[in-house]
Amino acid sequence: MAQNAQESIKTEVLEEKHPTLNLTPENKVLLTTFDPSLNCKSFTLTQTRMVIMGYDFQMKGYGDDTFVNCSYNVTPMFCAAKPGAGIHVIEGMTGSRAVKPLLEIRNYMVENRAAMEALNPPNGYGSYHDTVYRVLDRLITISQYNPEGIWEIL
Repeated sequence: MAQNAQESIKTEVLEEKHPTLNLTPENKVLLTTFDPSLNCKSFTLTQTRMVIMGYDFQMKGYGDDTFVNCSYNVTPMFCAAKPGAGIHVIEGMTGSRAVKPLLEIRNYMVENRAAMEALNPPNGYGSYHDTVYRVLDRLITISQYNPEGIWEIL
């Protein structure tokens, strides 16, 4: 993320989003609002023993064959592609309904490759290439093969 965006990050505690984590005062889920132009939010858990480092997607009741993981570092890309919701737009959707927004996100990212590559994280986790050609392609394929499955973001 660019230095300007890092400087503009606003952080506030958000425990109600993940009540099952049983957070202590030392264990807080932080709601990080990126650059306002992205109009999207990401969740980061920071503490010494437990770290949520990515999105875990899975179709409810369909097993590990529908599991896909990617880094939270791609949140700015998802938010640029789908302002307001990011990748969370598919949560609770059937596979058949999720195909359209997933294709919209993928097409936006392909059409705006240079802008998306500029959002590649410095640590290398969550690159443009991995997000488009592994994560989104896999989510789209799973959705097409399981039209009745319901997406969960764990």
